[in-house]
Amino acid sequence: MSTSLVADKALARSQPMPPLTLRAFRRDDASRVGSWVRSARELFWLAPRTPPPLTEQVIVGWGRDDHRQFCLAGSNGGPAVAYGEVNLLAATARQYWLGHIVVDPQYRGHRLGVELTRRLLRQAFHRFGAQRVVLVVFPDNQPAVRCYAAAGLQPVRYEQQYFAENRRREWLLRMEIARDSGIVPDRRAGSRRPVAAIRI
Repeated sequence: MSTSLVADKALARSQPMPPLTLRAFRRDDASRVGSWVRSARELFWLAPRTPPPLTEQVIVGWGRDDHRQFCLAGSNGGPAVAYGEVNLLAATARQYWLGHIVVDPQYRGHRLGVELTRRLLRQAFHRFGAQRVVLVVFPDNQPAVRCYAAAGLQPVRYEQQYFAENRRREWLLRMEIARDSGIVPDRRAGSRRPVAAIRI
């Protein structure tokens, strides 16, 4: 299971936000998405089982029949500004997981991680019929933890995983939201406030 990379408060927030829509990932998005990962640490947070460099082929390969790739992009046909996936975890239990959530660095700090996560949750619950949606995140990636909490996911437990690629054993925080939680995002609702007006 992948983790996520959504925010860096040290980054300047200089870009105004266009109106946004969630659309399917396209193959020509891959090079843009890959350029958002700026260091080995960011790659490890995003995809700890992926050795550098993060190539277009790797990103395209994240999509399979049960792995649905999405981009948040300008509604006027503008480029992608955030990427994430809704992936099947357990078909019989109708469980899904969100993976590889990443935001364009020039747009971090505009709560796009929260907006993308909410829209991915709506896809999971209302389009795919999920009963539960989970993700894992490195606990020291506090902007990401706050982002997912703001989108409605709740911390459940810590779990340790071993990453053979770099011979590291790491603790991850598992977060989840259930259909019967009472806080599933409405399919018609977006953020309660304009995305450009709020900060992670």
